[in-house]
Amino acid sequence: MNDLTPAHELPPAFYVGAPLLVVVVPYAAQWLGGPQPWLYHESGAIEWATVVFLLVGIFYAARVLRLTLGRGLRLLCVWAVLLLLGAVYFAGEELSWGQHVFQWATPEQWQRLNDQEETNLHNVHSLFDQLPRALLTLGALIGGVAVPLYRRYGARRLRLLSDEDDGSWAYWLWPTWVCLPVAVAVLVVSPFDKLVEAFGAAAPDWLYMKGGELKECLLALFILIYLLSLHRRLGAHAGARKTPKTSEETPREASC
Repeated sequence: MNDLTPAHELPPAFYVGAPLLVVVVPYAAQWLGGPQPWLYHESGAIEWATVVFLLVGIFYAARVLRLTLGRGLRLLCVWAVLLLLGAVYFAGEELSWGQHVFQWATPEQWQRLNDQEETNLHNVHSLFDQLPRALLTLGALIGGVAVPLYRRYGARRLRLLSDEDDGSWAYWLWPTWVCLPVAVAVLVVSPFDKLVEAFGAAAPDWLYMKGGELKECLLALFILIYLLSLHRRLGAHAGARKTPKTSEETPREASC
């Protein structure tokens, strides 16, 4: 049951096309029409795309949890719970837990704690902002780039990266090849933005983008693609287990 090119994986049009659109569209919009604040301001298109990716991810994280509960893989169930809680936290912080939607006033005490006077945690301390972002970026590097490349091109295989034991929690935990394009985009977009800033006024206006906002959007898409892939593979495997044995398989089992 090799997960590199299975029929039940996500189609290339999605796992390649989605991250490509997220990266290309903002820069193309600025190149065609100049600076576009609606793309990256506090309630801009990039932030809302981030929220949509996470909300869909929350839905599929719940479905993954339901699928794992029946498999007897406790560690995978715990992982599914962590994914669900992480996506809820990420989405809640992006929306300031509803403030961006319902426009309530920030209490005075919280205004003094929060850098942007919003009802969220990531503007209170770097522990709630930089640390989760760094962990997600590390996850994209290891799980989204290193593991898929090693699986495909590594001369030797580690047991934890094996594609053979579908009864192992590690078999399901590691991201597959479909996470590579979005993971590469996550790792490239922020350094690119900083490189452009280093050139100052010499760089064209259309290259100026809030790389942090775009990176968060790509991280949300990374989570979504991973969850969609995991859900599809778990669902296909569960369906295969329920498929009645063929007439050719029955005599072989009877002779054992």
